[in-house]
Amino acid sequence: MKKIATLIIAITCVIAVVAQEVEKRHEVTGGIGLLSHTQITTFVVDMLGTIFTGGLYMQMDSYNVLTPSVSYRYWFTNHYALGAGFAFDANSVRVRRDGETVDNMHRYKRYFYTFAVENTFGYMRKPSFQLYGQLGLGATFISIPGNSYSIEKVPFFNFQITPLGMRIGKDYAGFMEFGYGYKGIINAGFSARF
Repeated sequence: MKKIATLIIAITCVIAVVAQEVEKRHEVTGGIGLLSHTQITTFVVDMLGTIFTGGLYMQMDSYNVLTPSVSYRYWFTNHYALGAGFAFDANSVRVRRDGETVDNMHRYKRYFYTFAVENTFGYMRKPSFQLYGQLGLGATFISIPGNSYSIEKVPFFNFQITPLGMRIGKDYAGFMEFGYGYKGIINAGFSARF
């Protein structure tokens, strides 16, 4: 009987400690990233296409350097959160269609929508300052309005590796992340916990 009572008290204490460990479990973030993997990759592919066709059949057009993103995280403990993220990119390329001259190449605007599952690992968590890392894996879907030609629209695998992120503030805070992937090399913005 003593063992059962001790076990019940121990389980109750563990549940109480875990429940108090993370006050606010939900977190929503919105940020702007610089030089995303999507923009860098499409820039390199378009540059190669332009070089290999001599600019006669394909030409580079416009590229964004900033990528907006939003994420939701659920903190299971102070050191681990699981969530979902979304990032958006857009750029354009000029492609020569049958009967078009080089000066009148058709411009295709491309939109990239990335959906990912994100794991966040907390290194340090103080009331107003947190250090963390993140790993995101997902897929990027491409939309090309008016595409009646041979520009691929196949979704592709995408990722985000963030070895260092920092959040400053309590319930409402600013954050900055350093890494590489669909959110960019540097991603900064605001975060809310509830």
